[in-house]
Amino acid sequence: FATFEVNMASSQIGAYAVPINWHFTPEEATYILRDSGASGLVAHTDLLALAPDGRLQRYGPAQGLAARHVTLLHTDSHGQRWLGTGSGLLRMQGAWDHLRFEPELAQTVWQLAEDRDGALIAATENGPWRRASDGWHPLPEDGSLSHLHVWSIESDGADGWWFGFRGGLMHSTPDGQHLIGAAQGLPNPVVRDLLRDANGALWAATAGGGLARLHDGRFQTLGENGGLGTNVLW
Repeated sequence: FATFEVNMASSQIGAYAVPINWHFTPEEATYILRDSGASGLVAHTDLLALAPDGRLQRYGPAQGLAARHVTLLHTDSHGQRWLGTGSGLLRMQGAWDHLRFEPELAQTVWQLAEDRDGALIAATENGPWRRASDGWHPLPEDGSLSHLHVWSIESDGADGWWFGFRGGLMHSTPDGQHLIGAAQGLPNPVVRDLLRDANGALWAATAGGGLARLHDGRFQTLGENGGLGTNVLW
């Protein structure tokens, strides 16, 4: 099914998908990447490290990466590399061909962001979390959002955060939380990605309602009827 999704997505954007069989050696896979002039790489659940010279190094259970489901790759403002997996968040240490993986947060993490103090904020299956000097803590610290399966996070430009989750949008500020759902115009309750633009509008990618834009308290929606290829977005 994943291959079908990649080919469908490629056709939507006018790109060509060039398959790389998992039986190939690193040298064979590297040749295809170079020869095809690829501008993007969609990898399997194993982690693939790509060196500046085009060489590939696979990481899986045999190389010390226990979980095979990779959910994110992130480099923070300090240059630290992070890897999200189905069993937790890991810090990546070492050169590309000799990576080590240090456990950090034992739950599925979908996105990472940084607050104004440079602390990491994580979107997890058990609500949002914040990394402090003494470890990870729920955000807010009373754990009132730990029941949410949070897919996405985005700063509101001040001291608050937007969280997209299975159930809608949550705006969390120091004064409390405000839930936004269908009654406020959100076209679908599953929000998988968020982006705040230069004008302060919040864009929400939903799993069935297309793309929603929230500005000045009102939603505008772009979906299949408006020319979007699909209403199911990530």
